[in-house]
Amino acid sequence: MRTAIGTFGILGLRTSALATVIALGIAAMSPAIALSDEVDQSATGIVVTGIADMPDTTSTEARVGSIDHVFEIGLSDKLEIKAAVETFVWGLSNRQSSAVWLIAPEVEQTKFGSKDAIYAFFSRVHPPLVQAKSIAFDSITTAVNMPIANIYVTDTAGLQWRASFAMARDTAGDWKIVGCHLLPAPGDLV
Repeated sequence: MRTAIGTFGILGLRTSALATVIALGIAAMSPAIALSDEVDQSATGIVVTGIADMPDTTSTEARVGSIDHVFEIGLSDKLEIKAAVETFVWGLSNRQSSAVWLIAPEVEQTKFGSKDAIYAFFSRVHPPLVQAKSIAFDSITTAVNMPIANIYVTDTAGLQWRASFAMARDTAGDWKIVGCHLLPAPGDLV
C-alpha cells in the first residue's frame, strides 16, 4: 500500500487545541501543503520524502512471563509519527523553538522550562539536525514496545546521517520524541 502525506501531515495529528494552533502556524510558514510522497520546501531549504510501501501495521511480539503481548502501529499512527519527526527536524533546522517544544516530551519541557532552552539543548546534542537540508523516511519499527522512526538526513555540507527516533505518546495522546540515535551514514540512499 502506498501512502502520501503533505507537509508536516497536520491532518493526521491528534493534538490538543494549543498544539493544533502551533502546528497550523508551522504549516502556514511552509510554501505549500501538498499531498505527495516528496515535498520540496524551497523556502526552508528542506526536502522531505515520504513513507512509501509501508504495510498498514507493524507488529512486535514480546513475551512477559507467560503472557504474549503484540504491539501494533497502525497507518494513522505512522502518519502522526512521521509528522512529529518532520516538525522536530524542521524546527531545529529553521531555528523554530516552538516546533521543537511541541515535540519534546513533557519531562524535558519541565526540566528546561522554556522553548529557547529546550531548542538550545537539542541543537547542541544533534548538530546534523540543525543543518538538515533533506530528510528521507526509511521505516517505522518497534523496539521494547516503542515505535522507532528511522530516517536519513542530508545536511547542508552534503553529509548523510541516519537518525532513529524513539517515540511515545504523552498524556494528551500526542506523539513525542523520547530519544534520538544519530550516526553518520555515508553512501547513497537505498
